[in-house]
Amino acid sequence: MAGGELILPEENAPIHWMWHSLRLDFYPPIKLTRRDGLRFGESIAEYIEPEDVQPGVTEWQFSGGAICEGMNLHITRQSIRIDVRNPSNSLEWYEHRFEPILKLFSQTFSPQVALQCNVAITGLVDLPPNMDARSFLGGYVMQMHPYKLEPIERPLHVLGVRLFFPPFAREDGSRTDWSVNVRVESGINDPGKLFLESTAEWREPAPWNTQYVTDAVGRLGLVSSFMSDKLVKFLRQPPFPESEDDPHVE
Repeated sequence: MAGGELILPEENAPIHWMWHSLRLDFYPPIKLTRRDGLRFGESIAEYIEPEDVQPGVTEWQFSGGAICEGMNLHITRQSIRIDVRNPSNSLEWYEHRFEPILKLFSQTFSPQVALQCNVAITGLVDLPPNMDARSFLGGYVMQMHPYKLEPIERPLHVLGVRLFFPPFAREDGSRTDWSVNVRVESGINDPGKLFLESTAEWREPAPWNTQYVTDAVGRLGLVSSFMSDKLVKFLRQPPFPESEDDPHVE
């Protein structure tokens, strides 16, 4: 993994998005019935074009069709989650559907408190031709020589890095109120790609109102920008400061 000059991923390498997910936990709990589920499915039909509706008594599931294929809505007594797998449209296009669905949910069930917000986003980054993500992560990002794997006596299929960033306060008094759990791995099916995953959480309860819904949907863009602007820059960062003789000196 170490040794030999590696060509870095492009500075503005696009991320091919695989999954967008927004989940909100709320209080008080709601009652789920099949009849109400069918009615709610009708009210959101304009935004998700459901082709599969499963209004159970413990969970409602609505799967999008036509132009909304890959979009799914899950509702339990205390949570609502909207996700998109293999999105074919821009994130903004989906945000314009997430928000009215959440507002219709608010009007129908009147949640009072948002207990927690979770955003999960995954994507793939193409590496330059003939570049192996395992060599890039091990040799450049982690500075791990191949001999480290010799005691295992097995070929390596996937190599990855996990990072967790908690909420924090800055010296100027400003504050970041969300945590993010990051995974960067070599592609399972194609080692010429990097797999990126960010799972962000806002854990402080807040009043559930129209502004909260708008802010929650906006967090999808916040996390996707974090991945595009921060993660790729992190991966391109030299292992050691180029201006320092001693890499351990700050």
